[in-house]
Amino acid sequence: MEYLQNRFELLGRSLAILAAYAVIAGAASVAVNLGDVAEGEVVAIVRSALGLVGIAAGLLVWTLRSSLGWQALAAWTLVQVPFIAWSAEGNVTRQMWDILLGFSSSTTVNGVVTSSEQYGLNGVGIILTIWAFRTRERWDQRIAPMLAGQPGMA
Repeated sequence: MEYLQNRFELLGRSLAILAAYAVIAGAASVAVNLGDVAEGEVVAIVRSALGLVGIAAGLLVWTLRSSLGWQALAAWTLVQVPFIAWSAEGNVTRQMWDILLGFSSSTTVNGVVTSSEQYGLNGVGIILTIWAFRTRERWDQRIAPMLAGQPGMA
């Protein structure tokens, strides 16, 4: 428990929660898409790869193993901003949740959807990106200098 309190104090509540969210959402995305990855579905492979990036970024921030932790976390959030779906499977970059801010089109023949497309911005990705960039000052002023001063920690 003391470890968690120390991490929350050092990282700040907002950054600590965002890093934990990245790990949890990334792991959930990998787990949910694992079966489809085994079948070679491109959407599932992209989502799982992005989930692995989220796990790695969250752990880099949480464990303070690299000065690139915040940058990796910010990149993970930014990649989620575009909403691109070329099939009924949905947004390619979704990490558990997404909100389409754009347009969609589908073709139905005899009550069966034969094609579906959605393009725009992911509202969840936008929120996460804003959240990440609001934590940047704390990372730049408090954590990055601390990591730069420790041998082997940059």
